[in-house]
Amino acid sequence: MAKIIFVLGMVFISLSLTGQDRLRQNPVYERYTKMRAEYGSATKRNDVTGATWDPNGKFVFYRINGTGFRYEFEKKSAQAGEPPAIPATNNASTRFSGSPERGRQFTEATSPDGKWKAVYRDRNINLISLSSSNSVPITTDGNALSRVKNGNASWVYGEELGVREAFWFSPDSKKIAFYRFDESKVKDYFLTPNSASIQNDIDIEAYPKAGTPNPTVDLFLYDIAKSEITKVDVRNGSDFDENIGHYVYSVRWAPNGEELLFNRTNRRQNIMELCAANKETGVVRVVVRESWPNSWVENSPEIRFLTDNKRFIWASERSGFRNYYLYDMSGKLIVPLTDKQADCVQISLVTKDEKSFFFTCRDGDNPYLIQLHRVGMDGKGVTCLTETSMTHSVSVASDGKWFIDTAENHLTPPKVLLRNQKGELISQFSDADISKWKTLNLQNVEMISFLAADGKTTLFGMLHKPTNFNPYKKYPLLVDVYGGPESGTISERFAQPNSLTELGCLVAEFDGRGTNGRGKAFKDAV
Repeated sequence: MAKIIFVLGMVFISLSLTGQDRLRQNPVYERYTKMRAEYGSATKRNDVTGATWDPNGKFVFYRINGTGFRYEFEKKSAQAGEPPAIPATNNASTRFSGSPERGRQFTEATSPDGKWKAVYRDRNINLISLSSSNSVPITTDGNALSRVKNGNASWVYGEELGVREAFWFSPDSKKIAFYRFDESKVKDYFLTPNSASIQNDIDIEAYPKAGTPNPTVDLFLYDIAKSEITKVDVRNGSDFDENIGHYVYSVRWAPNGEELLFNRTNRRQNIMELCAANKETGVVRVVVRESWPNSWVENSPEIRFLTDNKRFIWASERSGFRNYYLYDMSGKLIVPLTDKQADCVQISLVTKDEKSFFFTCRDGDNPYLIQLHRVGMDGKGVTCLTETSMTHSVSVASDGKWFIDTAENHLTPPKVLLRNQKGELISQFSDADISKWKTLNLQNVEMISFLAADGKTTLFGMLHKPTNFNPYKKYPLLVDVYGGPESGTISERFAQPNSLTELGCLVAEFDGRGTNGRGKAFKDAV
């Protein structure tokens, strides 16, 4: 689909060249090109990057515009400096090489112990010993004629489900899990890249249109020592209609390496299951099941394992808003951890003692203002640690005693602050520089609100104005909006006006119903 959009875009561009030539002849175009260059340096955010917390809780290292600083908590002061050397750690995960193209997967990977390399070539996987360079084919049935491929995924998986990996070494490097796709029932879709060139190309993709068969997806496990392949029963326990097909994605090994985990969803995507496969037998069980019959469920909910590798924090919209729940690997719900009437955003930190965790949530003074909270692992004692009139980007110390807080909203330039575990201000690390705004006469971006067509739902937008804005004058309006599901253009980060306004117009951004961050019912309106 992305390639289709690209081709249509190229046609549109060629048809609009005449209009662009007319634009360049307009007197406002010279002003626009001059001011556009000035806009680029108008705001210096001076953000803090690369925060590295001392495991002993004595200091934090960070950078501002490339310069390193070390802040000592006891001295309450910062000095220029470099971070201490951090020894490399082996996280026992597959190491992928290269960078896959859009919609594709990695073609090479090295085992965690560094002894093996798996390579995808000609629709099959080969295993190479890095000590002897001997190559062993793991699969041989992949070929273009049968339309079968191993160690690779179909286009929809890479483009729509974010699948960039198609084979995975186990943490102990003894096994490899891999995809097998049978696309024999999937019709080809023909694309013509470079259609604006004198000579175009043709690209053929096995692509399932609505109402046509999906590719058949399977997972297999290869035992390196035994040279044996075991099929993972990805359909076990599901009630999906296999005549329609389903998806298997987000494949990864459990942290302890004992099971292979994956998500699966039916083609309608209103049921999603976290599944675990036995690494020896391939037998699959459902750990968590999410269902939202009248629309869709989130494909890849956030998950965070605790150190015992048996319990995990799971994000779900089952309450109507995105909240967190504590599960164990048997599938037992231990306790709901949050009960917000707003969408939680992200887990920021689980404390070392695992008695509490920090998370962000869209529960400020409007749905776009993100706050930091702390709550006990029993779901009790939830506390907001930030100012609700701002949105907050945070980095929390590993012991939970401090956090760096970048506080801002669409009108307020960012300040980077150090706060303690109670949210109290300890120090300011940096402040944005917008002194050039006055010289250029940049206008603040205005947040506007209005009622949707249903007459009751409040929606928000952002209005951008030119530097020579006259409130008594009428302007043409350019509207920037993407109305797709789970989209959104509005943000409560400090907003600089769009330079297109210098062409003599206003620019507006709108978030309609169906956009992110305001609960499941709000999204379902799409």
